[in-house]
Amino acid sequence: MMKRIIAVLAAALLLFGAVSCTEKKETEPEETKRTSVTKEDYCKNLTEDGYIVGLNAQEVFKVPDDWSVLSIEKSKVAPAESTVESAVSQIMQNFPIRITDRAVEDGDLVNIDYEGKLDGVAFEGGTAKGADLTAGSEQFVDNFLTKIIGHMPGETFDIEITFPDPYQNNTDLSGKLTIFTVTINYISGGTNEFTDDFVRENLEKIRNMVGSEDAETAEDIREAIRKYYIDLNLEDAIYERLYEVEIETIPEAIYDYVYRMTDISIFNSYAMSITEMAEKSSMTAEELREHVEKDCKPELVFHAIAEKEGWTVTDEDIDEVLGSADREALTEQYGRNYIAHYVLTTRAIKYLKEHIPLTEADGE
Repeated sequence: MMKRIIAVLAAALLLFGAVSCTEKKETEPEETKRTSVTKEDYCKNLTEDGYIVGLNAQEVFKVPDDWSVLSIEKSKVAPAESTVESAVSQIMQNFPIRITDRAVEDGDLVNIDYEGKLDGVAFEGGTAKGADLTAGSEQFVDNFLTKIIGHMPGETFDIEITFPDPYQNNTDLSGKLTIFTVTINYISGGTNEFTDDFVRENLEKIRNMVGSEDAETAEDIREAIRKYYIDLNLEDAIYERLYEVEIETIPEAIYDYVYRMTDISIFNSYAMSITEMAEKSSMTAEELREHVEKDCKPELVFHAIAEKEGWTVTDEDIDEVLGSADREALTEQYGRNYIAHYVLTTRAIKYLKEHIPLTEADGE
C-alpha cells in the first residue's frame, strides 16, 4: 500500500494553514498554469536510482559517525499508557465471549450472516457475513432485527422483509417483498480478560496482530505495542530534528526539487500553485523561500546518507517496500524514478531510526 509517496513533504502544506479556493488570483501567466500532474512532473531531475540530478549532498552535509548530536528524548516518542491500553482493547474486540447455549433476546449483540434475495436473486448491499447487530434495534427496515429474537446460535432461517416505498437507498427495492436467509453465529457476551493465560491460549493470533515473534505474556504484548508506537512517533521526531540541522547554503538543485514537489502537492490538494497559496496566506517571497529551505533539510540529509552508503534501487528493492502489484500501478502513475526516490527516503528514515539514539530526559 502507498504510505507517504504522494507527499514526501506533506508538512509543507500545513505551513500555509487552511485556505479558501474562492476568488482565485491570477498570479501566473495563463500559459504556465498547471492543469494536471503527470509522472514526468514527479520524475523530473531524478535519476533511475532516485537521486536528485546535479546534487552532491555530502558536500553540504557531512554524515556524522556519531548521531548523538541529533539524539531524541524517549519521552517525546513514548506513547501514553492510555494509548497502549486502547490498543489492547482493540485487540480484545477480536476475541469476544461467544454465547451459543441460549436463544437470542431483545438487546443482545448478535453476530450473524445474512443474504437478501429479490425474486430469488441476491441484490447489491443485501449480503453480509459476521455482522455484529443488536437484536430488537430499528437499524434495519421492517423490524428485521426484531425477527431474529428467539432463534438459537447455529440456526439458519428465512425472514420476509418488505422495503418501504419509496426506499431511497435502492429504489429498485421500493415496496418489494424480499427474503433474507439468516444464520445466527453467536451472541456476544462481552470480552475476555487480558491475562497471561489468555495470551498463551491465543498466542499466534495475538503475536501476528502486534508483529511480535517472541511475546509470551500480556506485558510482552503491551511492550510490543509500545515499540510500535515509538517507531511510529520516531519518524515524526526525526523530521523535527532534521528541520533543526544547520545548513550554510541550500543547493539550488534540491531547492528546485522541493519547491516543485510542494507545488505539486498543493495543486493536488487545492488546485492552485504554491505562489497562489502563498499570496492567499499573505506570505512574502522571502518567507516562502525560508519555508521551502527548511523542508529541504530532511531531504538533504536523506540524500547525503544514500550517497555515503552507495545505495541503488532495483525492482526487487521497490517490491520489498511497495509490493510487486503496487510497483506496477504506482510506476504507471508516478514514474519509476519517483518511486525509487521514495525507496531511498524510506531507507534513510530506517537508517536514522537505527543510528539516532534515544536518551532519557535530564534527571531520569
